[in-house]
Amino acid sequence: MTGTPQLGDSGGIVYALNKESNIRYTIGIISGRITFDGLVKPDLYPGVVYGICCKASLINNTFGIERY
Repeated sequence: MTGTPQLGDSGGIVYALNKESNIRYTIGIISGRITFDGLVKPDLYPGVVYGICCKASLINNTFGIERY
């Protein structure tokens, strides 16, 4: 994931782009974000926000679906 996840991003699709073939692959669904406050190692992580996503294959297998 690139960029900082924002409120309201949940449910968005995470893609991987193969530049050679220009094909996008669905690899996950954004499920939220977490802020690491830097209390453990403030010199290395001074309040970093990470996106959290669920692997698309897990969603597909759970619901018995596939992407077209």
